[in-house]
Amino acid sequence: MPTPDGGQVSLYSVKGKLKIIDFWASWCGPCRMENPNMVKLYDDFKDKGLAVISISLDERKAAWTQAIQKDGMPGYTCPT
Repeated sequence: MPTPDGGQVSLYSVKGKLKIIDFWASWCGPCRMENPNMVKLYDDFKDKGLAVISISLDERKAAWTQAIQKDGMPGYTCPT
C-alpha cells in the first residue's frame, strides 16, 4: 500500500504485537469523529506493541493528506 510520503508498506512489514486496521475517509463525518479516539488509543498503547494501520478510502491524495495532518494521525495511513 502507498504511504503519504510516497513509500510503500505491507501489513507484514508493520511491526506490533497487536495491529488494528482502521478504514476511514476524509469525507466521512463519523470516521473523522473517531480519528481522535484512534490517535489516543495508539498513544496510550504504542509502547506496549500496538500498531495502527489506517487505510483511507479517499480517491484524492490532497484530501487524504490534509485529513491526516488535521487529525494528527500518527503511524501508517494508506489509501485504497
